[in-house]
Amino acid sequence: MKWMLVGWFIIATASIFAVGLSNQTPFDPSLQLAQQSMSLDYEKTLVASLPANLPVSLSANFSSSDQAKSSQATLFHITQGVCFCEWLARKHRNNLTQWGELNDVTNIDITIQDHPQLATLIPSTPAIVAVDARGKVIYVGPYARGRGCFAGSGQVDEYLQRWDSLSKADKNSHQPIIETDASGCYCST
Repeated sequence: MKWMLVGWFIIATASIFAVGLSNQTPFDPSLQLAQQSMSLDYEKTLVASLPANLPVSLSANFSSSDQAKSSQATLFHITQGVCFCEWLARKHRNNLTQWGELNDVTNIDITIQDHPQLATLIPSTPAIVAVDARGKVIYVGPYARGRGCFAGSGQVDEYLQRWDSLSKADKNSHQPIIETDASGCYCST
């Protein structure tokens, strides 16, 4: 019985790695995100497509009193719900959620089915969009890159930690990171 359990574990682990390796695809396979991110309106369009409970939206009427209404950044975790790669990335996603809770960052789960307009702006899942308290995009892209994409950390972690350590003035002038050149386990939207 013990050997059967060990054998099952080895086969299950090998299967997970095999599926992760076979799903090595570009995050932005048709360069949709790369092209759209060149538009001056991409950031505004993306933020407007996120759920209405975003603390502050990018708008022409944005004022300092609007900024005072919110003190939190938000991590939007974007999934499809039927993508095996999302299951592989769940540990990394949970780590980012915990980081957010420790750093006063709100976490919001979004499915493409509930917000279909995001499918035109986010080429693959699992994806994450980080927005600061003013409604300015910090990061758009995958959780990780590489085979399997179930690493405990990735570039998004580094970007968020670097952004979190910036002074208020530097955060105001921070340019968004839009990750278009990643390859890993992703499902097209």
